Amino acid sequence: VAASEIKGLIFLWKAYCPLMGQKAADRARLESRRKEERPVEEAGQQVALGNLTDAMKILECAPTNNWRICYEVGDFYGSHTALPTQRAERVQCWMDRAYRLADETGKRQVAVRCAKGFYFRDYECFNDDLARLWLQRAADAGSAYWQCVIAEAFVYAYRGFPKDGQMALYYLELAEKSKHLKTHHVRASMYKLGIGLPKDSQKALECLELGIRRGSDVCRRNLAIMLLDGCGGEGRRAEGFALLQRLLAEGVESPGYCLSKLGYACECGHGVKKDPRRAIEFYRQAAALNDRYSIKRLKELKVD
Repeated sequence: VAASEIKGLIFLWKAYCPLMGQKAADRARLESRRKEERPVEEAGQQVALGNLTDAMKILECAPTNNWRICYEVGDFYGSHTALPTQRAERVQCWMDRAYRLADETGKRQVAVRCAKGFYFRDYECFNDDLARLWLQRAADAGSAYWQCVIAEAFVYAYRGFPKDGQMALYYLELAEKSKHLKTHHVRASMYKLGIGLPKDSQKALECLELGIRRGSDVCRRNLAIMLLDGCGGEGRRAEGFALLQRLLAEGVESPGYCLSKLGYACECGHGVKKDPRRAIEFYRQAAALNDRYSIKRLKELKVD
């Protein structure tokens, strides 16, 4: 064999060995990840078979030193309403482990999932203390969306948050650094109510109009409602009524609330001629969508 051929074979061998070693390492990591994920997969199979006790045993034996696995177990508890009681406590236990073990990116992922699960009740675990905890963590992790959500919570005193204009403004200004679309209607609400900012209906409308130009459907809905409420003066109530009707036809967020606003407008003659029968029809449609005000109002009006 020629010397050049031997050198070529040695070169190929040196190039090949590290490559094979890397592939072997990749396979080992993949197999390790699969083993770690197996408790969640096996628990899912047991839940599908109706073996809830076995599913719980498998989950409680899952590794506790890997934030991703803790996250998966916590989310599994939150997402499976068929599991026994104390789900909120079990979700919190596993998610808190995940949060403490994770790096900054992981902490944000855990916090955002739990904020959605507890604050917006995706997990169907009704625990306001945990909702406030995870919403705070998600906002502090730098998520502009959740900064807007917590600002609203401080404006409207949602889920046990105190009404606090300073805290609302603090989180709103953090979110505005990211130019998040949701900031426009949050700032508008603060101007409208005079919480955290001087009360100013005109500035509130300007905030919503800016949001509309950027493509916010929520700002369109809120603009219609504010006009209907008289924030733009009596002359613009009819404009708000017509806009809200158009948005409902297009498919607006929170249709029950919007229908109740139209019912109230018809009942009081805001932007439209007083029409009790039409008001009741709007209330009935809203009540069918579980709007609390409309259900209450129909009872007060003694309407079946």
